[in-house]
Amino acid sequence: MEKLEQAEVSVVEQERLVTETNAEGMRLSNEAKAVVADETARSERLTRDRAALAGTVPAELLALYESLTARSDGAALLRARTCDGCHMVLSGTDLQVMRGAADDEIVNCPECGCILVRTNESGL
Repeated sequence: MEKLEQAEVSVVEQERLVTETNAEGMRLSNEAKAVVADETARSERLTRDRAALAGTVPAELLALYESLTARSDGAALLRARTCDGCHMVLSGTDLQVMRGAADDEIVNCPECGCILVRTNESGL
């Protein structure tokens, strides 16, 4: 009789653990579904935003950017004479060429090829 009671207590405990595990599995599954739904919506929004923005960029520049993204970031800030794409400090000669370039002229990093976005922080 005592063994039967111990077995019944053990069965009750195992059933409780199974119930807890199922509840946790359901909670985690619901959380994962919410994350996937949020990221799907975010991806769709970013895709729409990119398409809208790409429509404002000259086709030639967009084609250059897209070809560069096959092997680099495509575009990067030039900050403190350093390319944010490859983190290389540009040489004085390269910086001199960039100083002479018109503001609307495309300049590329001599190391990684990224289109360099020049700002007041560029160090030119």
